[in-house]
Amino acid sequence: MLEGLKDDKTGRETIKRGVPWLTAESILRLDVLLTKDMRVLEFGSGGSTLFFSKRCKSVDSYESDKTWYNKIFRIVESRKLENVNMTFFKKRNLQSKFSKGEYDCILIDNAVKVAKRDTILDMLMPITSKLLILDNYSSEKGFPLSSKLSVDEFMSMYSLEGYRAETYNSVFWKGGGTRIYIREDKC
Repeated sequence: MLEGLKDDKTGRETIKRGVPWLTAESILRLDVLLTKDMRVLEFGSGGSTLFFSKRCKSVDSYESDKTWYNKIFRIVESRKLENVNMTFFKKRNLQSKFSKGEYDCILIDNAVKVAKRDTILDMLMPITSKLLILDNYSSEKGFPLSSKLSVDEFMSMYSLEGYRAETYNSVFWKGGGTRIYIREDKC
């Protein structure tokens, strides 16, 4: 399932395999953590959308690249993934769409030209999900503020008391790797 993904520079292979474009170890960890009753909110669609749709109750996917959105939307429709709701977004139409406690798992892995990932994190506060997944967590381009913080500083800044961080780095991953914040009392 995961062999050869480190060489995938476009994310296309993840679509074929139905896996997120995250570090391999983090995908294996998510395969254990995800449950059929989870509701997922993701920023950035693709292989992760397909992966979550097989393992979780529902997936609300927000994509900011119109071409990529159309491609993934067609795949979702052709596979009749009824538990996936896709939305094309621009930064201005994203505010005030989410309510506290609505999602069990949040993935932030969007293209940063429309909305910086720190901006999305701020918009989602307070975070109450069981899982918070940040890809390329140390990328200054994606996370201009939080990439400079230690794990403890980040958890304090975003009020993630009761969470623990698991970091899955890879030399093949620009931006460090994938970090999963797990709420201790929920998983």
